[in-house]
Amino acid sequence: MRETGAWLIAGLGLLLLGLTVLRRGLQALTGTWAARRLEALDGRPLSALIAGGAVTAALQSSSAATIFLVGAAGAGLLRLEAAMPAVLGANVGSAVTLGVFALPLDRAWAPLLALAGGLALLPRRTPRAIGAALAGLLGALFGLRALGRAAAAVGAPVTAAMAEHPLRAFVAGVVLTAILQSSTVAGGLSAAWLAAGQADLKAATAFLLGANVGTTLDTAAAGLLSPREGRLVAAWHVAVNAVGAVLFLPAVDLLARAAATAPSPLAAVAAVQFWFNALSAAAFFPLMNPAARLLRAVDRRLFPPRA
Repeated sequence: MRETGAWLIAGLGLLLLGLTVLRRGLQALTGTWAARRLEALDGRPLSALIAGGAVTAALQSSSAATIFLVGAAGAGLLRLEAAMPAVLGANVGSAVTLGVFALPLDRAWAPLLALAGGLALLPRRTPRAIGAALAGLLGALFGLRALGRAAAAVGAPVTAAMAEHPLRAFVAGVVLTAILQSSTVAGGLSAAWLAAGQADLKAATAFLLGANVGTTLDTAAAGLLSPREGRLVAAWHVAVNAVGAVLFLPAVDLLARAAATAPSPLAAVAAVQFWFNALSAAAFFPLMNPAARLLRAVDRRLFPPRA
């Protein structure tokens, strides 16, 4: 049991540390591109959706992207109507991280690690940033491998409950992701359970739907501390993820079947994440204008302007 706990702690630590290093390396590469690009997208919803996905892929964190949008809106750089499609794109872009982790890099770890170390020693900023991003990716992959070793023992009680009903898996995804504040970690855990044969794809799909709700906690907290426009962007993110997850919960079989042909558990998890967020974005995209009016009306009722 101690050995299992050690693998679990080591896996979570390596995964979170790797994601942080990866994100910082990519941030150094992108610079202020995200801010400059999004500020120019007011009135161009399709371009904003694509840019939101690109920013999330660059930052390797949908939470970082949506908190950035909340902050930009709160600072008066973005209107709610401009940020709404970018939030939808950020959700779709969240599948990129899991997709990258699903790449078959097992045999290339040693040369890639040597390459990352060599790049990090170079004097120029761009090669160092690439080296940091590569080192972060490899660290996160090692973390996922360690999580896989711990999943069989630690996951047994959780996955047994998840297998009984999709709603239990959904609630487990909400709670665990709200605690860990990383849907990527939740995706890694579900992939480890799949690989260990402890969960089927239907239970993993319901778990991932819950993870998409749990990951909005930090955005909601940022919104509560922001001025009105930032608060509205956070409310939109929470509403899209929560309503979308609840609506798709009865269709977990369809989502699971759509991902069933994936070549690996991680690829299957990435496919579920992509299809859920892509279909959710397609459903909410035409509803953005009436949703913006509704959010503003509700916000005025809950937080009336001071005279």
